[in-house]
Amino acid sequence: MIETKINWTGFIFSLGVLKFLVLFVALKLCTVIDWPWIWVVSPVWISFGTVLIIACVAGILKGLLQNSKEKSGGNEDV
Repeated sequence: MIETKINWTGFIFSLGVLKFLVLFVALKLCTVIDWPWIWVVSPVWISFGTVLIIACVAGILKGLLQNSKEKSGGNEDV
């Protein structure tokens, strides 16, 4: 039997972003807010940028840890 794991953190985060996106688009289309479209879709690009920054920092830290293990002569995998 195949088990599937659901990443609930990512799912809930996506729902939060989607909720704000729908809210901002509805407010913009009903002319309640007079924001430029770049700010209306800001929940998408801000969350994407945050995830991208976290991934880059994690990659850099992993590379630094692997590099320090190689220099110290350790053969353990990270």
